[in-house]
Amino acid sequence: LTWLLHNTTAERKAFQQLLQWQLRIKNDDSSRFQLGQWDDLFTALTQNQPITTEPDRNQNELHCIESDWIFRSYLALGAGYMMHELATRYNRDEMSELIGTTIAQAGQFQLPQLADGDQVLVEQILAVELPLCLATGCEEFLEPDDWIDPAIGWMSAMVDDKLDSDGWPVAQTLPIFGPLLASWIRSADLVGKTKSRFPKSIVQLVKSAVRQMLRLTRSDRTLMFSPFDSLPLSSACWKSFKRFTDDNVDRKLAKRILDFSGKSILEINNQKNPQQRDSTGKHHADRSKKEKKLTSKSRYRKIDPSSVSEYGCSGIMVTHWQQGAAKVAFDYSQSGFKLEIGHRIPLISGDCLPQISINQAVCRPMDDFLMTCDHHDEDVDYVELQIPLTQQATLVRQILMIPQDDLIMIADRVTSLESGNIEYECFWPLADGVTLLRESETREVYLQNKKIESLVLPVSLPEWRIGKTSGRLDLVLPQRRDPLQTVAPENSMHAEEARKDLSCSNQRCYLQLSETQTGVGLYVPLIFDLNPLRSKQKRTWRQLTLTESRQPVSRDQGAAFRVQIGDHQWYFYQAIGSQGNRSFFGENFNGEFLFGRFLQDGAKQELLRIE
Repeated sequence: LTWLLHNTTAERKAFQQLLQWQLRIKNDDSSRFQLGQWDDLFTALTQNQPITTEPDRNQNELHCIESDWIFRSYLALGAGYMMHELATRYNRDEMSELIGTTIAQAGQFQLPQLADGDQVLVEQILAVELPLCLATGCEEFLEPDDWIDPAIGWMSAMVDDKLDSDGWPVAQTLPIFGPLLASWIRSADLVGKTKSRFPKSIVQLVKSAVRQMLRLTRSDRTLMFSPFDSLPLSSACWKSFKRFTDDNVDRKLAKRILDFSGKSILEINNQKNPQQRDSTGKHHADRSKKEKKLTSKSRYRKIDPSSVSEYGCSGIMVTHWQQGAAKVAFDYSQSGFKLEIGHRIPLISGDCLPQISINQAVCRPMDDFLMTCDHHDEDVDYVELQIPLTQQATLVRQILMIPQDDLIMIADRVTSLESGNIEYECFWPLADGVTLLRESETREVYLQNKKIESLVLPVSLPEWRIGKTSGRLDLVLPQRRDPLQTVAPENSMHAEEARKDLSCSNQRCYLQLSETQTGVGLYVPLIFDLNPLRSKQKRTWRQLTLTESRQPVSRDQGAAFRVQIGDHQWYFYQAIGSQGNRSFFGENFNGEFLFGRFLQDGAKQELLRIE
């Protein structure tokens, strides 16, 4: 164990089985945990043989390691699970000496300061799960109570600190939430073999975290905000989660979200075909009896697929409980903003805090984001975040999802106490494998990965490229952050075969949205249509004329828009510099924000109103 803790030269490929959410363990007849393939490892170590690897192993299965300490912690944990096997190879005196030496060595090293998420995971493994593993597997060589009670106390404090009352994790733990949750559940299973118990409130929080994990699960069974090369949730791991929660609702939700067949999401949809769309992108019923039975229960329908936590400074909006559903997850902790948007695959993922300057003076965050509005119902999910900036400015970011329409809008409102030249620029990082398609005559773009996955509309910019504007929406390189100068063929409006494919080879690129305006405010909305079929249909948008007391309202005081994609139409209004009784589209509104849709008969349906 000491060798494993301090060795850094062993080939990591040999230990890839350790770097999963759940170590490959099973319960035998005597209820002892065993770890597959560790016999070969320890034989090699005890006989000073070189560690070899299988040549056909896929290196993509390796978990992305941010710190050597995570790697070494997993190795120590694997050794802990094998202590009872070592006990059969040594006599009692030798084993007692081995454990005593291990404890003495462990007390001599200090854990360095790691990144927040890494620190939590390493502490959970070394201070909780490893002591519990040794205490339950080597109880005849040590005093179990001296190990079990401190571990229970440590994990109880960690769970209470890292989860809110609904089991949602704080933002710093999102990148490692899967492995962390797996370790919590393994630790609870270990304590269940002793006379000690975790507090009921802590057990309930961990059970609630399992459903939050389902919300965060991508189509490939990795979690949103986790590294893209991290390992997916395994079938064995989910079985242990399911056994721990013992919740029928979670099991039914998991059937709609998790698939362990190894097929892609497209193959799964084609096979099960639970919900089809016609050529206009509308849903029509063609579901199996199993799907109808699952969705017919009122208890299931009432479970909100979205979850937002002010305590966790993060949240997720999901259209419905279904594999491949449209999702947007966000983390607004530590004066930053991380975002992931996707459905079948991730499309946007990474840091996307806008860069703002007023009269060429850079506006910098003066504090953290504060949630000023949070609204969720069956028609709309909406969150509003506000952060003060230098230069007497304020940034408000809106995150809005229309679940029935697979529509997401991310909008930024910048206001200043004094009038000036406001420059706005935001870089939206494209997920791995995502490239850009751009029209030659209009400003919308498409996100694709072999096929079109989303349509992106910069509705604050003129629809046609010949329209005069200081703003732009372009693909840029990561280092230079300059637009790629490519020109699509002429007369390519809404003709897929004539669109231009923009990519950055193997580099990760950004979607750059910029705009400039003179005044006391600026409003920049960006709309993502996550219905791939509808995204290929004709679309148009325009900024509406806004009046107050029959006088035009300047763009730095308010803005209203109308957007149409296929047969779907939406409208929305935002007060910017000041509020007033504004008129647009036959609508009089005295509030701050309004969003609605047009029905098929032309009537307007108000979805959200903020006074």
